Amino acid sequence: MPTISMFYGILVALMYEDNDRHHLPHFHVRYQDYKASIAIEDGRVLAGIFPPKQLKLVQAWVEYTVTICLPIGNLRSMAKSLSALLLCNRRE
Repeated sequence: MPTISMFYGILVALMYEDNDRHHLPHFHVRYQDYKASIAIEDGRVLAGIFPPKQLKLVQAWVEYTVTICLPIGNLRSMAKSLSALLLCNRRE
């Protein structure tokens, strides 16, 4: 699972073709002993448990990433847009 972003001890990772389990485009986050799957479209927790304070940071990251770095029409194919996301995070 490639890590696409790291901030405040939170790791954000994306798996290709991993929509079978949650049926929505999503990514995985880890913080200390917590793990969760987060929906790309709205930042809600699809599975797992994540601390509220860190979840707010992740949701802010989602909002920034989706509105600034990714074209809105590509939300459903974020896995294919991984290279664009990685380029955007490098500019920060």
